[in-house]
Parts: sequence; C-alpha cells; structure tokens
Amino acid sequence: NENSRITIASNQPINLLEIFDLTGRQMLRVEKPRITEVDHALANGIYILRVQSGDKSHVKKVWLGG
Repeated sequence: NENSRITIASNQPINLLEIFDLTGRQMLRVEKPRITEVDHALANGIYILRVQSGDKSHVKKVWLGG
C-alpha cells in the first residue's frame, strides 16, 4: 500500500493527531506534528480521526483512500 497524506486545517497548534479503525484500535498517533500534513500507509477505508488542539478535542469519521 503506497503512502497517502492527511491534511488538517487548524487555526491553533495541534497537540495530538490520532486515527482509529472502526473497532477502536489505534492505527496512527502523532504528537505535536510539526506540519498539518501527515503521511500514512493505512488501507483504504473509514476511520475515526481525533485531533487535540489546546484544551479541545475534535472527532470526525473520515474516508482514507482512492
């Protein structure tokens, strides 16, 4: 599986980026990413994306793949 890229737009610095599969298993964790684009090699599918910025946490269901 070739790498893909996740791009996140945020007005605040991101403290933590996590991706979980639909069973709740953590697939990716990046603490204090230096940029808002993260390369990954996850299989195509639906995932749960959690982004922590400051004292706030945002969770979203996302499709990764072609």
